[in-house]
Formats: sequence, C-alpha cells, structure tokens
Amino acid sequence: MQAQNEIVRNEKIINDILGMSMTLSFVRPPYGAISLDMERELNTPFALWSVDTLDWKDQRPKSIMNRASVARSGDIVLFHDIHPGAIKMLDAYITKYQSDGYIFTTLSQIIDS
Repeated sequence: MQAQNEIVRNEKIINDILGMSMTLSFVRPPYGAISLDMERELNTPFALWSVDTLDWKDQRPKSIMNRASVARSGDIVLFHDIHPGAIKMLDAYITKYQSDGYIFTTLSQIIDS
C-alpha cells in the first residue's frame, strides 16, 4: 500500500497547487525497482527505460553522450534533469538524432495514441 499511498498523496499535492486533478498514466519506480507487492498494488503501467545513460554515475557530458548514442528507434533513454552533465549535452543529443530523422515524443503521447 505504500506506493499507492504515495501516488495518491502526490496527486493531491498537485491538485492543491495547480487546482486541477490528474491521474497518472504510468509510474517510473525509483531505480527501476519493481517489487511483486508494487505490481499487485498498483493498477498503473510501469515506465522503464531501454538505455541507461548512467548520468548519475559519470556526469561528464561526453561520457553521457557516448552511452546515450546507442539508442535506436523505439528506445526509451533515461536522463536525470538534476545532473548538469546531462543537461549540457542534451541539446547536442537531440539535434544529432533529429538530423538522423528521429522524432522525439513523450511517454504520455505514446500511451495516448
């Protein structure tokens, strides 16, 4: 029940601050760790990634770019917006993939389509 309680509590906080209700389309569990209890408890799809940039471990922009550059069509690439190295390299990463014909989207857009 802990995961469900945290989700409900956070939905209420968002509602109180923004004045609008929301329902999660998916959940990205911390560290990608999904327990059997979480699977039973939550009635929400889990969003995981197929490419881990390890930007939390090695924050050098070039290293992050190298690890992220293995991504192919359909991959979900994990970046953390709290790490400056990831933020610094993201414009170059997006530009490179867009010039190769890739289109970026959000998980919400994928789920809603």
